[in-house]
Amino acid sequence: MRLRDKLYFKKLKLLFVSGVQKGKIVPFDDEYYQELNQTIFTYCPVGLDIQYLKPKVRPGKCYDRSLKMFMSMKDSFLVRGSLEYFRLKGDHDVDNHGWVERDGYVYDPTFLHRFEKDYYYKIFKVTGVHKCTHEEYCELSEQNKELYQKVKSTTREKMRTDLFCRTELLAVVPLLQGIAEHNEAFQKELNIYLKEINYDEEQISEELTSELQKLMKVK
Repeated sequence: MRLRDKLYFKKLKLLFVSGVQKGKIVPFDDEYYQELNQTIFTYCPVGLDIQYLKPKVRPGKCYDRSLKMFMSMKDSFLVRGSLEYFRLKGDHDVDNHGWVERDGYVYDPTFLHRFEKDYYYKIFKVTGVHKCTHEEYCELSEQNKELYQKVKSTTREKMRTDLFCRTELLAVVPLLQGIAEHNEAFQKELNIYLKEINYDEEQISEELTSELQKLMKVK
C-alpha cells in the first residue's frame, strides 16, 4: 500500500472517532431497527436482516441491503456512488457502494451507522452519486414496480393468512433458525416475529397437503 493511502486510512480513523464523539456518526439503534422491522422482505423483517444477517453475507451485498432499508424508510432516497475508501481497502472488486439517505443523513448498510451526510461524503471521498425516490425507483422498470408493490403488500396479516406466503416460510424459517442458534438476541427477536405471524411448521404442512388434495380432486 502506498504511503499516501496509508495516511488516508489513518486520517479516516481519526475522523471516524471524532465523528462519533461529536455525534456526527451514530450506530443504528433499536428505534431504527424497529422501523425497518415494519417491512417484510423475502419473508423476513428487514430490521432482523440488516442487524443479524450481515456476518453471513459477503462484501458487495450493500446494493441488496440498502434496497431493503430504502423500501422500509418513508421519504428516503436510494443512493449509489463510488467511495475511495473501498477502492483503497481492496476488499471490493470495484469502489461502487449503496446506501440510503433521509433528512440530511446517510444510513450505511455495511457500517450499520447513521452519518451526517456532508461528513460521510467528506471522510469516504464520495463521487459519482446517483439517487432516486420511491416513485422514481418504481418508474425505472416494471420489475422494480412489481417488487416494490410485492414488498409493500407483504404484511404480518398476510403472513398469517396467505397460504403461498406461509408455504414459503417452510423454506426460509429453518435457515433463519439455524443462524439464530448462535445468537441469543437474534433468536429472541425471531421467535417474537414467528409468534406474530402464527408460524407452525406442522400446521402449514397440513394446510399445504389439504390444498394439494383439493387441486387433485378438481383435476
